[in-house]
Amino acid sequence: MLRKRSCLAAVMIAICWQTISGETNTSLSFTDVLKIAADSSISIHLSQNQTLSRIASARQANGSLLPSLSASASTSKRIPFRDDFSPPATADAGISLSYSLSAKTFYDRNSTILGKEAAEASEQQTRDDILLRAAQLFLNIVSTSSSIEVEDANLEYQKTQLEQVEAFYQSGRKSISDVLQQKTFLSEAQSRVLRAQHARDLARMELYSLLGIPFTREISFNEDEVWNLSENINSDSSFTQADPQEIFEISSIEAQKKSVLAAKESLRGAQLANLPSLGVSAGVSVDKTLSSTDREIGGPDGRVGVSLSFPIFDRFQRSTSVTRAEIDLQSEQLRLEQLSRDAALAFQRAMLDWRSARLQTGVVNDRLTSAQQSLEAVKERYAAGAATLTEVSSVNSQYLEARLSQVEAQLQVVDSYLNILHKSGRITTIIGSENEPEKGTVR
Repeated sequence: MLRKRSCLAAVMIAICWQTISGETNTSLSFTDVLKIAADSSISIHLSQNQTLSRIASARQANGSLLPSLSASASTSKRIPFRDDFSPPATADAGISLSYSLSAKTFYDRNSTILGKEAAEASEQQTRDDILLRAAQLFLNIVSTSSSIEVEDANLEYQKTQLEQVEAFYQSGRKSISDVLQQKTFLSEAQSRVLRAQHARDLARMELYSLLGIPFTREISFNEDEVWNLSENINSDSSFTQADPQEIFEISSIEAQKKSVLAAKESLRGAQLANLPSLGVSAGVSVDKTLSSTDREIGGPDGRVGVSLSFPIFDRFQRSTSVTRAEIDLQSEQLRLEQLSRDAALAFQRAMLDWRSARLQTGVVNDRLTSAQQSLEAVKERYAAGAATLTEVSSVNSQYLEARLSQVEAQLQVVDSYLNILHKSGRITTIIGSENEPEKGTVR
């Protein structure tokens, strides 16, 4: 099982590496990034190793209910020190079967199996967390790239504005202070572009690190899926509320429930440790004397044994084990309660963020329209000499902020929607959803 899963992981990593390192595959879509993150993240592989360890423990626990079979062979020779007679050497061989059974064994086995199931659920939760992290990093790249486009457009506008001011200065309509002031605005625009590029490069580095892509490799990211997802979410008016019960579907709560059940089994096993244990043994043996006069083989001899043991005084081991098991069970139950509360809070917060993002989208669209109209009006007033360059710059800054706010609002809708999927345990559906919102999650 371990070899199969290790080979599967190696194959998936190889496929992912071919996707990101091939000569023709230099562009990754939103879905590509999520699939690579789900298969190649170090955190996921560590979680898989933890699951494999629990699977091995469960296999060992199942084996504890099976009998043990052993074979033996030996030879010996007695060496006397007081007479001249030397006894012949002897050889014997045998096979034995033993089996022991106690009530505690069954409950320990059940506890181990439940621990394995908890590890599997934790692995799925780790995968969900990595998917959300990869999605957020991708959205960060989209956001910073859009900011660069806005800042580049502003830079070109400031260059054009400088040419216009210089032309006005040459014609005597503007003073040299207007030219110097516009050059200052141009420098500020260049600085904004550099800051946006720095933020974009930092976002790319973080995503590269998560996906295991070398920092020196140039990879482009296709943003179409993100914008399509944003349009689909905004255009569907049926997404108004969510089912509160969906918060109980997340893998972390499922894993903790398994841990509680495992603790209960461990407690039950500790409580039954004072019950008698049954042992059954059987064996067959043969022996032979290694001498020139005696070549007969003795046996075969068989034996069968049954034992029943009762603990009388175990130096408080049982009572101590029961106390520890009770404390462990209570701790696991408290963790489950705290996790359920945190999950409910996170889910409701995600829903609140989503509703707020939906409302904010309409507000920023109106703001952008007003800012654009104000900018056109102040440009006309400036050309007519009725407005100062400072007024133009102030209105232009408002227009830039409105454009950036519109981009952030659109991406915030996507981010909050993905957060809802994560908090309801359904973020894996986004990989195969073909950019259609999961209507069973938000209604």
